Amino acid sequence: MMIASERFSAEATKATYFDRCFKKLDFSWGYKTADIIPDKPSCFEEMCLLAEKLSIGIPQVRVDFYLIGDKIYFGELTFFDGGGFDRIEPRHMDFELGEYIHLPERAN
Repeated sequence: MMIASERFSAEATKATYFDRCFKKLDFSWGYKTADIIPDKPSCFEEMCLLAEKLSIGIPQVRVDFYLIGDKIYFGELTFFDGGGFDRIEPRHMDFELGEYIHLPERAN
């Protein structure tokens, strides 16, 4: 899970990544990580469940939500985050994340 912060500040957008248990992950993907760790969203579990449902059958997709107050709004499905060109640092995380993607067998 990624939380975008400082989107409308004088600073550039920050992106902080978390696992399913909301433990902060130590890597960056196209953006710097926030200096102040964002709080866990109040609807975190519901957002995770919705993302899981929306991504069924898709090998890899980013599911965007916006949380305004305590209401969840769907943003979009993104199939190539950063157009596939954003750097993931440290480099080994690029490969580690790739291990989670399981592509279907190609039909002849």
